[in-house]
Amino acid sequence: MPHEPFERMRWREEGWTNRVLVANDRWVFRFPREGRRGAALEREARVLRFLAPRLSAPVPEPVALRMRTRHGPMMVYRKLPGRPLSDLGPLRTRDRATLGRFLSCLLDELSGLATPSLRRLDVWPNGARAWARSVHDLERRYARSAERTTPARLHARLMERFDAYYADLRDARFRPVATHGDLSADHLLWSEELARPTGVIDWEDVCVGDPAFDLTALAPLVPETFAALCLRRKGSGDRTFERRVDFYRRVVPLHGLLLAVETRGRSARKRYQRALSESLEKLPADPAERTEASL
Repeated sequence: MPHEPFERMRWREEGWTNRVLVANDRWVFRFPREGRRGAALEREARVLRFLAPRLSAPVPEPVALRMRTRHGPMMVYRKLPGRPLSDLGPLRTRDRATLGRFLSCLLDELSGLATPSLRRLDVWPNGARAWARSVHDLERRYARSAERTTPARLHARLMERFDAYYADLRDARFRPVATHGDLSADHLLWSEELARPTGVIDWEDVCVGDPAFDLTALAPLVPETFAALCLRRKGSGDRTFERRVDFYRRVVPLHGLLLAVETRGRSARKRYQRALSESLEKLPADPAERTEASL
């Protein structure tokens, strides 16, 4: 544990699975939300200790992991510099190019990690068949908690998307690779002073699976280099890669909808239903979204 008096402490906005306390603007304490067990936190700590010396991108390095504290399980690590990209305005073209190079290196390094080592960390390799089960789990979760409150037209469009995705996955030819699992603006840190990325956080969802998945949220961040990122991540002979990227991007609001329904957030539920409806109806309108045509 850090050996210093904690004089400045603040709770950061809660994530979906953890609460975060920042002390002295130097230390981060993460606690699972109520109802969550500490197994995921323990697994993430093991993964971070494995990744830190193998990635050029800075990641949190746990200095303490306590499974029994007054507030439940707890992981502590030194706070990385910078702010989440989601807290900043749009980056300049030059900065987007810098971020694109950073992401290209990160994705290459994740793809190169040895599968046997990840298996020992309980990060199991998932081929197309196993990966399909994880998407089926998402669909079943929707059917269990949100289908009855979803307008019929939206439900029909969503089911069409799932069916088309499963067909694409059956035709997929990909080598499973390590994925962050939630590589988005919320989890990419950027220093405005240094004008460069300073870290990648929140590795709780790391897994081995579809190389298309980590591209889900990157198009708006690096529109000029998004097609190049897809090309580097795409395996030879993978004919449905671009359509899978499109599916993952379109169903992003579904995750927020499920959380809103399960936590009884009525206003949030309606907001995510609207976002999901717009996402499923929207046609690719910019070069960053027309990955299939550009590749």
